[in-house]
Amino acid sequence: MGCIRSGGQNELLEFKITQSSAKILFFIKKKLGFGTVRVQDKQNKTHCFKVNNKNGLEKIISLLNGNLCLESKKRNLSYDYLRIIKYINKRYYILKILVNQV
Repeated sequence: MGCIRSGGQNELLEFKITQSSAKILFFIKKKLGFGTVRVQDKQNKTHCFKVNNKNGLEKIISLLNGNLCLESKKRNLSYDYLRIIKYINKRYYILKILVNQV
């Protein structure tokens, strides 16, 4: 399962899946048509699939929302979904204002 998180210095929002098999991650990337796959840890031989752009995150959220088995996970995702959408809208609204001022 992947995780959606935000934080760090740049307040980057991202979806990330970590696996030992890069083949699986490249399959996911090919099926979705977006995202990046890279080596995460050479020593532990793990790779990760990441999505951190607005359109990709919205697609991931719409794919996952309502498709989780546990009710507690559904509630958490619904809460996170609203929080993430608010964050995306705020961030891109500010960027749009800055671009329009140039």
